[in-house]
Amino acid sequence: DRVAVSGTVRYVSSSDVQGTIDGAVAVGVDPGDAKYLTGKCSTDLQLGPNYTIEAWIHPTQVGGWSRLVLQWGKVYAYHFALKDGVVSLCHGQSDGQYIFCNGGAVTTDQLQHIVGVARRSDEYPAQSTLTVYLNGRQTGTATFDGTIGRSSDALGIGNSGSGGGAGSQFRGYVDE
Repeated sequence: DRVAVSGTVRYVSSSDVQGTIDGAVAVGVDPGDAKYLTGKCSTDLQLGPNYTIEAWIHPTQVGGWSRLVLQWGKVYAYHFALKDGVVSLCHGQSDGQYIFCNGGAVTTDQLQHIVGVARRSDEYPAQSTLTVYLNGRQTGTATFDGTIGRSSDALGIGNSGSGGGAGSQFRGYVDE
């Protein structure tokens, strides 16, 4: 499988981004930096209704949508992003309905740990939960029906797999 890049992947050292151990990847920080990365869809990227997406991020700007990890298309699957600086997990159910779980405001120019979790309840699927965390604290929760939509479109890191609009791309540093 190939990974496509829109620009040059620039790695920065831990002295450039305080708090990282081995540095981070710059996404849309300076002209010429990769604006986003894409990966061909594979079975590893087609998540089931139980999943965890996490990242250490150091946003350089927030406002509007700042997309971090997306796997979506004609049938929406999932995205993990910031919406106006708030951690957001969007989960597409198999019926086409989108469920958002939001909470926890990030700050710019600071390394932060964000996590989005989907937990299907096998006993009571309608009580399945989405949860977001910021720096180890639960900051939001929502319920979903225990299903997930499927998409064969590319995985996007920093924006959608098709590139999306420049106004929706994440700008900052990503570690792990």
